[in-house]
Amino acid sequence: MAPLTSFTLTMLVGTGHAVYPLLPVIYDVSIKNKIRPERPMAMAAICSQLGITASPISAAAAALVGIFAAANLHVGLIDILKITIPSCVAGLLLAALWSLKRGKDLENDPDFQEKIKDEEQRKYIFGDLEQQTNKFGKKSKTALALFLLGILGIVIIAIFPEAILPLDKEGNPLKMSIVLQFVMLAVGAIILFATKISAKSISDTKVFNAGMVAAIMIFGIAWMSDTVIENNKPYILSLISETVTAHPWTFALAMFCASAFLKSQAATLLVIMPLGISLGIPTPVLIACIPASYAYFFFCFYPSDLAAINFDRSGTTKAGSWILNHSFMIPGMIAVWTAVIVGFGLVKLL
Repeated sequence: MAPLTSFTLTMLVGTGHAVYPLLPVIYDVSIKNKIRPERPMAMAAICSQLGITASPISAAAAALVGIFAAANLHVGLIDILKITIPSCVAGLLLAALWSLKRGKDLENDPDFQEKIKDEEQRKYIFGDLEQQTNKFGKKSKTALALFLLGILGIVIIAIFPEAILPLDKEGNPLKMSIVLQFVMLAVGAIILFATKISAKSISDTKVFNAGMVAAIMIFGIAWMSDTVIENNKPYILSLISETVTAHPWTFALAMFCASAFLKSQAATLLVIMPLGISLGIPTPVLIACIPASYAYFFFCFYPSDLAAINFDRSGTTKAGSWILNHSFMIPGMIAVWTAVIVGFGLVKLL
């Protein structure tokens, strides 16, 4: 359930950083049930990011809609989600299936057993995590209801844009990238007024702080990488154009490699997707390759991965001593490339 929960939460909120509050709970449940914490925690971190391109309110979704609109390609949010959601779920399920038996069971893990022989270590590993004592009261229910209504509103707008959104002189509706921003900002403001929650208390939360730090970091990285790629665009095109034109599926590899360094699906799509369009790659192929925009698990430096490692007090979720032999590599590879393969199948069927 941990992968599905983190994936669904990301779909609802549009950011993988929402997984942080789940990680202590996942650890607590797994260690108390003698389940190797690495299994659900690594998958939760992976799926929290995998769900970004399956979310109708994520920055990646807004970027995709804007990119296709700028290229005069008639691809809407629904056209994207009907491929990314089932393909990412397929990747999630296969990776989760593999994770069920990954590593040794705790009772058969000599390193873990040696560690818990020390009484202090045992208390540290099995000690109770800080429990959430707040009740699910009226304010929480109101905020959740308003938030879900906001998401529902975006989905409805995406389905019937011409009937709901204002049209420009050429008869085209307002861009969904703009709609996403304004609707969710408005919903956030309405929630604050309806629940009378202090704005300062929101800025003190770990999720908000992590999200703002990530936003600033990603903005800088995307700006830098976009500048480098834009200045070297002819050279980059000359390197990949022949191969990608002859074998369109290799575009996914190019996107995967870029994402490993850009550390953002939205930034990767903003930089790489226009290259694919300029190369004349068929639109269905571009959509099928979207899950490959998540590759920043490749180097274990992303905040959600580091958080999973830190919350796992048993030490089973590891960064790896050889850089690439960390807990997220294999499930990440399985999830992403399964999603891409399934995506190719779906674009042919739908």
